[in-house]
Order: sequence, then structure tokens, then C-alpha cells
Amino acid sequence: MTDRTAQEWKRWLRGCAAAVALLAMPVLLSPQAADAATVPVRGGTHKDFGRLVFDWPGKVDYTASVEGDRLVVTFTDSIDAPLDRLVRALPGYLAAGRVEADGKTVSFDLKRPVSLKSFRNGNAIAIDLSPAAPQTAAKAEDAKPEPAKAEAAKPAPTAGRLRVRGADQPDQSRLTFEWPSPVGYTVTRDGAAVTVAFDKGGTADLSAVSKAALRNIRNVEAYRRADGALAVTLAVPQDAEVTDSASGKAVVLSVGNPGSRAGLPKSDGAQPAAGSQGTAAGQGSSQGSSQPAPAKETAREGGRDTPTMASATSGRSAIAANAAAPHSAANAAAPNTPPAEAKAAPAAPADAKAQPVAGPKGPVLTFDTGGPASIAVYPRAGQLYVVFDRPMPIGAGKLSGPGAELMGAVEPVPATGGSVFRTKIGPMVWPTVERQGTTWRILSSARPANMGSTGDLRVEPDPDFLLGARLLVRAPDAANIVQFADPDVGDRIQVVPLPSPGQGVPEPHRYPDLEVMPSYQGVVVRPISDNVTVRAIKEGVELTTAGGLHLSPAADAGNPAVAPPPPAPPPGPASAPQPVPSQMAAAPLPVTPPPGGASSAMEPPKAQPAQMQGRRLFNLPAWKHGDLDHFTEARQDLQLAVVNAPESERPKAQLDLARFYFANGFGQETLGMLDVLQQNQPDLEGWPEFRALRGAARVLTGDLDGAEADLSIPSLAGNPEANLWRAAIAADRRDWPKAMAGFKASGPILNSYPEPMIGKLGLRAAEAALETRDTGTAKRLFDRVIEHSGPDQEENPQTQYLRGLLFAQTGEIDQAREQLTAAYNSYDRLYRAKAGLALTNLELSEGKMSPTAAAEQLAGLTFTWRGDDLEMQIRSRMGEVLIAGGEYAKGFNTMKETAALVADTPRAEAITKEMSRIFADLFKDGAQRLPTLDALQLYDQFRELTPVGEAGDEIIRQLAERLISIDLLNRAADLLQHQVEYRLSGLDKARVGTRLASVRLLDNKPEEALKALELSNVAGLPADLTAERRLMQAKALAELNRGDEAMQLLAQDDSTNANLLRVDIAWKGQKWDAAALALNKVIGPPPATGKPLDPNMSQLVLNRAVALALAGDGNGLNLLKKDFEGSMKGGPNEDAFRILTRPEQAMGLIDVGTIRSRVAEVDMFKKFLKEYRGGKQAGDKPTS
Repeated sequence: MTDRTAQEWKRWLRGCAAAVALLAMPVLLSPQAADAATVPVRGGTHKDFGRLVFDWPGKVDYTASVEGDRLVVTFTDSIDAPLDRLVRALPGYLAAGRVEADGKTVSFDLKRPVSLKSFRNGNAIAIDLSPAAPQTAAKAEDAKPEPAKAEAAKPAPTAGRLRVRGADQPDQSRLTFEWPSPVGYTVTRDGAAVTVAFDKGGTADLSAVSKAALRNIRNVEAYRRADGALAVTLAVPQDAEVTDSASGKAVVLSVGNPGSRAGLPKSDGAQPAAGSQGTAAGQGSSQGSSQPAPAKETAREGGRDTPTMASATSGRSAIAANAAAPHSAANAAAPNTPPAEAKAAPAAPADAKAQPVAGPKGPVLTFDTGGPASIAVYPRAGQLYVVFDRPMPIGAGKLSGPGAELMGAVEPVPATGGSVFRTKIGPMVWPTVERQGTTWRILSSARPANMGSTGDLRVEPDPDFLLGARLLVRAPDAANIVQFADPDVGDRIQVVPLPSPGQGVPEPHRYPDLEVMPSYQGVVVRPISDNVTVRAIKEGVELTTAGGLHLSPAADAGNPAVAPPPPAPPPGPASAPQPVPSQMAAAPLPVTPPPGGASSAMEPPKAQPAQMQGRRLFNLPAWKHGDLDHFTEARQDLQLAVVNAPESERPKAQLDLARFYFANGFGQETLGMLDVLQQNQPDLEGWPEFRALRGAARVLTGDLDGAEADLSIPSLAGNPEANLWRAAIAADRRDWPKAMAGFKASGPILNSYPEPMIGKLGLRAAEAALETRDTGTAKRLFDRVIEHSGPDQEENPQTQYLRGLLFAQTGEIDQAREQLTAAYNSYDRLYRAKAGLALTNLELSEGKMSPTAAAEQLAGLTFTWRGDDLEMQIRSRMGEVLIAGGEYAKGFNTMKETAALVADTPRAEAITKEMSRIFADLFKDGAQRLPTLDALQLYDQFRELTPVGEAGDEIIRQLAERLISIDLLNRAADLLQHQVEYRLSGLDKARVGTRLASVRLLDNKPEEALKALELSNVAGLPADLTAERRLMQAKALAELNRGDEAMQLLAQDDSTNANLLRVDIAWKGQKWDAAALALNKVIGPPPATGKPLDPNMSQLVLNRAVALALAGDGNGLNLLKKDFEGSMKGGPNEDAFRILTRPEQAMGLIDVGTIRSRVAEVDMFKKFLKEYRGGKQAGDKPTS
């Protein structure tokens, strides 16, 4: 099977697996832990990667891994985060997110294969997702030795999912890798970084490790090596001993406590862990386990330790005379080296000369990246530049070894997308780049005798590429692009770091638009044109400009078109897809189709400048191939051209057919042809012209999210034609101001469009103008559309509906009603519903339709059109009309159901706000327009609409007062109780609490009154409110037969209301002298002679006479008669006063029972309670 066929087979399997997963996987809702931390999240899509950031409030540990088609991140603490925000922020990478059942693990469904990198920034944890490069043939360091040449090893086999467990023991922490089958492995260590590299691929489940929170092991991460094999990195204490062992299918890594390491290495190089290589039982080992001791002895050379895992290196110079020097350790395995160790070191070719030992004879530049990272190294202007694709601290680079002092300091260079460092080249003339775990080392080595290297990257011109000439650098592991300005030269450099050592460009490649600079490692590009684009794609690194590079066609240069390395002959007759050999970036020009239907519009542009921002994207008149009368003929010609075209020319014909469909308004057919093109050339995704055509076609099909993603890429951000189609998206989303701004800015382009595009976009623009009340622009747009489309356009229901809106805005009501009625009576259900809504609003505003009739009309429209924002508009309007007609419950229920149908959307939020506004307006006076019981029922049903703050508090108080007025004291108290407990604080809480106490007293619940006062007790109350609360407390105590406590509470209060309360307390306790005294203070001095008393004061005087009589105070009765006899004459209490104050009564001759039979018992304080409203004083003249 060829490499290409294998890739197609894998792609097919991945597609089937994704489809099955989407159809069969249930959606699980994970319960959140009760103590989960609320973690804000951020996300964004960058040019070459997407980034997720978890802004934890404190520091937590984590693990992150890609498991199949899922991204899994496990934290040591429970998490509660809005994961949907990340899904929306990274639509090209994430499909859905969830918090798993343990509350600490979040997982996302991935839309595409990705490579993962993660790092910390303070408490924040960032995870970068980059499109994963396909697995390539193994690198030179893993090559299987042959007599004549080094051949790349086969990709590592995949063993599936493996479980990783962690546990702490008193003297160590332990990691156990449980593989489904025996596996070989190596362990390397560099300081605090330990890497376990397996010889099989697999998916490591690290969730249990993060939960274990191991004492001696931190930051466990899994990543895939260049050959697809699994590697796991972790951080351990510097002075901890690391050992490993294998048992059956399990590999165990043990990390001792700090201080357990016998002696630290003296070398700056990476040191191996004990037993640095192992072979699981049953896999080539006669003893069934790893043998650490022999491996360690073998690794010792010349009195110092060397890494027992052979490192892949690059030792080429950046010029033609420099080539890779094989790593000495790879060729010098001792006779007693274990088989696994010997296999790890690639053998030199049979005819190769002995190579000098690289490494310790010169300076060594070391970087510990702390995790998987890619690197680029290149020389320029006497400086050695080192570029990483991840953030690194300023002091990350460390120089050591002989001659290090000649290189100077390692200084950082400001960059975007990664980190850049530089130092003087000094004696490092023939650098060798090697990686061990997460540590990169750049060593000075001797001049190599063999100047060639199998790791040299090929730079291949592709002048016949569909979207413009390009260069392709064959580096399939490329992922991120790092950009920076050269501090000395000042030009802008774009660098692509690579993860596998030994991949560089030995010689410079110069072209009119750019230069590929020589490098020891990675791809370094110096743009010459202003708009050079460097991007990582499946085949490697693509270098191009908008419109294509200036390269000679392959036919003129005598070179074949770029193609993947030739595979073995395919097993079957099916041929691999050919690269698309055509241009799409050039501005389209009107052409006459040649006989047979094939278009010549795809000829490569003749050195046209590549300026995307201002040029046209679509040449619709040429793409239409005539009017509708010739549509079928033109379509058949173009379809025939696709069938008859040779393989190399077929993409041109397919693109012509796609453009034809688009120019004639067939969006789905356009997308179908573009999908066929993209299957043969996946890199089309990165070309602005392709994205523009697909985005516009998606607008026609209603795929607004996909259209926005295509038309919003940076290279189309300033293009006026792309802006026109973005305005159409805004119009379809009813974002009228944004739509109108876009249509106005791109007006000349819209005016140049032929039918049917002028109709499709022109009517959208007219609707935007009407919604923004720009009737002049709307009328001009209608005229232009009808001019291009002919008189038949006036019978279009969309045109009739929009013209009806125009006439309504200009006050031409009869014409508006005529146009809207015509659209309503059409067979187009969409515009029947739209026109019905507009017609109902028009009749309501004119007073020609009652709210009840309008509600019935709108209810019928909900069956005409369902399932999108228009239905929600109709339902919302129906609710408003029902409320306007007095059917409040029905109206609120309709609006509530509508909001539920579009939950978690801006429409739902707008409906809820409108409901709250209507509710607040209705209840601002206690819903006086409704009967009290109806108002209470409506409030209970929709109490969640009560506004927050003072407005809502006032609504509750008003409703409570209405309930008190009809003696529904218990319901009123419930409303006030809820306010005091949950809504109020401070002074407002104290006032409403006092009112609640008064209601409880009126309801004869003194104990509840005391609780209300206690619940609302706050410090710093004004004097008047303190006095009122004291009166309420005294009254409640008196009702509980605790009169003495009540009197003591009122001892310092000589107010009128306090004396009234004293009267009640004394009367109830039959303390007549105290009652008479309090009444005397309330009544005050007698009125002027001949002035009658008002009924209230007359009742108070009579009550004092009763108290004096019952106390047997004759002198008091005589004085009372003297002062008030004249004022009591002619009043309602004259006879009773005369009886109580006659002489025999004053002498104590009237029986007490007679008095009680003549005068009823009094409650002086009750009137005060009834008149109390909280924060307002009762009247100055109290009554009985």
C-alpha cells in the first residue's frame, strides 16, 4: 500500500469514526461538585493555533492530553466553568465541552486532529491546540541500519488506550503504566525533568494521576513523538532518585523522596535515570524484566555518565559545506549493551568514515522547555538565533563548557507566537542540535566529513498550484509560526520551529518574493514582498502570497509539478488524487468559454500584484455564462467539460462549474463542487479566494456561522466585496445598524451585481434601510433591483412585503395595506408570515383591529411559520397584544413560553426584559387597575418578574398595603417577610420590618411581631424610627401579658402615642389611676369656653372619666367636670359624661358594675397601628 493510499485509508477511517461517534454518543450532563471553584475561561483562535485559558483563582496542578478525538484536562481541584464559551471561541477546534462526573476533569470533543501544548502564567493555565501534522516516516535517528544507506524506520505501532495510576508510599511516589500488551521503553532524566519514551503509540489516561496529587511527581504530560510513539514527561525533585522496572504488561516508575539521590552529576548534559532502558516481559528479554544495572554500566564512558538513550541530532552547518555529524553515542555501543539499547542507536553507513566525537569539545547551549516544544536554530550577522514555539522565561538559555565565555550572554528577542534568544556564534561553528526529554542542547562539534544529511528539508516550487504559485518545504511536523524583527538588520523574520532534531535547510533559496534562509534546525523565511504568508499545512510549510509567488510555470522551467515523494506502485487501479494545478488568486476577467465548455479563466496570472484588500473577488457577469434562457445549455457544457478534462485539468473545470452555480444563485450546488475540489487539495482551506467563494455560497444557503468564519479571516478583513457579504450575514441576523453600514460601504460593488445577486443582496439592503428608517436609500434600492430584474420583480412577495413597510413609514397607509395584503395572500409562507405580522401592527396602530382580534390573527401566524426568529417575533408580539387587551396572565404566559423556546439567546433575554418592564409598570401603584385578589394571583404567578432594587421593593410594599386594606393580613405579612429576609438591608430593612411588626400586631400575633423586630434590627437608626419600633415592641409585650416590661420600655417616652399605649396597658391591667394619668397627658388643657369638642377628643374625655370613676377619684371627676362640662354639651357622649360626673359618683356612691355596663373597654393604640405605613408618623390627634 502506498503512503498516499494509506493516508487516504486513515482519513476515511477517521471520518467513519467521527460520524459513528456523533450519531451514537449520548450527551451526559456531569454533576458539579458542591464546592467547585468558579473559574473564568477565555479562548481565541489565532493564525496557526487556538488557545484555551483557565483563570484559576489560586494555583492548581493539572494534566492535559489528547485522547482519541477528545481533549481531556484534569485539575487537582473541582471546577465550574462556562465551557460553551470556549467552544464558541474555538469553532475550528472544539465541538462540545463538559465537566466529567468527578468534577475535576473537563473534556472537549475535537473537530480535527490536534497537537497539544500547555503552560502556566501565574495561576492561569493555558492550553494551545495546533492542527496535527500527519504521521511521517520515522526520522533518521530511528532509522534501521542497512549496509549502503540509512532508511527511515516505520511508524511505531499503536497499542490503544493505557491506564496510568499514581500512588504515594512513605519513601517514594510511584507511576504505573498499564499497557494492553508488553512494550519497550527508555527513561531519560535532565535535572528535574524525566521523560519516559515508549516504542509504541497509545493514549494515556492521566486522570487518576491528577487526582492522586503525588508528593514527588508533578506536571505529568503525554505527547506523541515524531514516529507516533508515546512519551510522557514529568517533573521530579532535583535530589530525588528515579528508578524504573517492568512487570508483565506494566511499566513502573518510582521517584524517591527529596535527598534520596546518592550523588548529583557533574556534567551539564542530560543524565539517565537508573535503568534507563527496559523491555517489558515477553518482549525480547530472556529474564522477563528490565536490567538497569548493566545498562548503567554500559552507559558509563570515560568516567562520566552519558545518556543511555541515543539522541537524534542535527550537526549540519547552515551552508553547503556543513552536513550532519552522527552522534558518537549512536555508534559506540559496548559489546555488553542490552539489545534494546543497541537498537535505539542508529548505525552509520557501512562506507562512512569514522566521525569525531561531538559535544564536550566546545561550548554547550542548554534550554529546558519544561514540556514538549519545537526549536529552530540559524546563524545571521555573527549571531546564533534559537527560536521556540512556546513562551520561555528570559533566563532560559544557559551556556557551559569550553569557550562559553567567548559567546557572551544569551539575550531574549521580542517575538510573537513563541520565544527567541540569540548569542554570539563564537567558537560554535558546526553546531549540533539534540533533544533529550524536554531539554534541548546545542553543542559545538567537529567539521563533518560527510556533508550530506537525510534530515535536510527540501524546498520545492509548486508554480501550478490552483490558488497561485507557492513553495513547499517538506516538514510535516510543522505547527506554529514565530515572527520577530531582527534587532540588527531590522527586517521581519518568520520562523517555523520543528520538534525533531536534524531538520534544517543547508543552503539559502532566493526568490523574487522571499528568501528561505539557511538553518541548522527549522525553517527560516525572510519576506521580500509585503504580504508573504507562511503557514503550516499537512505536507509541511507553505510559502506564498495572495495571488501566488512569482515563479516560472513548471512547463517553462522543465521541472515536474511538486508532488509527494514517489510511493510504491499502488495495489489497485485507483490512482491517488492529483494536486490542483491552477490559479485562483488572480482577479477574474470576463472570458468567452471555448468550445466544449472548459474555461480559460483559470490561466496563471501574468505577474499580477497580490493585493487582497482592495480587489474584487467575484466576476459574476463572466461566471454566469449568459442569462437564464441559456442556463441549462451552459450547465451541461460545463459538466461535460469536467467529465472530459484530463486529470491534471479537471480541477479547473470543477472550479468553473462551482463559479457558474454561484453566479446563478445556487448555493448548495456551489458548496458541493467546492467540497470535491477540497478533497483533492485540502490546502485550499488556507486561501482567501476559496474561503470568500465558499463563505458567500454559505450565505445563500443560510449557514451564517460557517459563512462568517470564512469571510472573517484576516486576509479578507479589509476587502470591500467580502464586507458586502458580511453585511448580508448581519442582515440575516437582524443586526440592522451593522448591516446598513456594510451595505453603504460596499454600495458600488452591490450596484454592479447582475441578477439574481442584485435581487438577493439588494432586497436585504433595502430591508436594512427600512429597519434603520432610511426610506430614501430603501426607495433607491427598490428602483435598482426592479431595473435589473424586470417588472416581474414587483410580483415577488419579498418585494411586496418590503414596499409595504416603505409605504407605512412614509405615511401612505392605503398603499402599505395593499402591498402587505398581496404578500400575505401569496403562497410564500415566509413572507405570508412576515406580512401578516406587519399588517396586524398596522391595523392596531390605525385602531381598526381590537387587541383580542389581533391576538387571534397572530396565533394563526404561528402555524404559518415555525422554528426561527420570525416565529419568536410573532409570539412575543402576541403576548404584548394580550396584555394590552387586559389578559395579563395569558400575555405573560405566551411571552414566557416564547423565551423558553429560545433559552440562552439574546432574543430570550430581550423578551424577559420586556416582560419585567410591563410587570413593573402594571404593579407600580399596586396594580390598582386590577381587583386586589386578581392582582395578588397575578403577582404570585409571575413574581420572578419583580425588578431588583428599589423599584421591586416599592411594588411589593404597594401590593402589601392593598392586602392590608382588605384585611388579608397574613398574605401581606408574607410579602413583607420575604422582603426583610432576602431583599433589603440597612435602613430600608428596619422600616419594612417595623411595618411587618405592625401587621403582625393587627393580626393578633404578638410573638411574630417581636420576631420581625428582631430580624430587622440594625444599628444607627434615626430617632423617629427607633421610637416607632419601641412602641411596637411595648404593644407586643403588653399583648403577651408582660405589661410591666412594656411600661418599663416606655418609661422615657412621653409622646402622645406612648401615652395612648400606656392607657391600653393600664386599662388591661385595671390600673385606673395610671390610665387616668396617661389620658390626661393625651387630652391636654380644656378648649376655650363654648367651643365644642370633636368626636375623637370627646371619646378620650369620656374614657378618662371612666378611669377616674373606677379609681374612685372624686376630686378628679369634679375637676374634669369643671373643665369639660361645657365642651361636652351637645356632643355624642354628653349623657354618659353627665352620669359619670354627677355628685353621687364623685362621692363614690355609684356601683362599679354600673359604670362598666355603661362604657365599653377601650383600645387606644389600635388606630395608630391601622394608620401606620412605615416611615410615616401617625396623626397628632390620636383617637380611641
